[in-house]
Amino acid sequence: MLDDAGANIKAVYLCNKTYPIFVADFPYDPLGDTGSFFNTFYYDLLQANAKWPYSIISEDTDVIHIKPEGTGFALDYDELKDEDAIWLLNSKTQAQETNLK
Repeated sequence: MLDDAGANIKAVYLCNKTYPIFVADFPYDPLGDTGSFFNTFYYDLLQANAKWPYSIISEDTDVIHIKPEGTGFALDYDELKDEDAIWLLNSKTQAQETNLK
């Protein structure tokens, strides 16, 4: 599914067995004026994850949080500022299970 969105997946972390964090680059700004594309993508990825919340960290350090809400989803975002967490962007690990919250 991420491949269909043109994502270059750098890493995937699984937290608490149900909360994935995807570190990926996209050809377009996932928070930009591309809502018609990304809103469908966010919803489809939520469905594929059995409606469990997830986050995406993009190359420009935007952290996008998606969680189910009603029959759709809610989107919230932060900017990754903690220098100790920047290693997520530079990780070469393709998958790792951790207890990050």
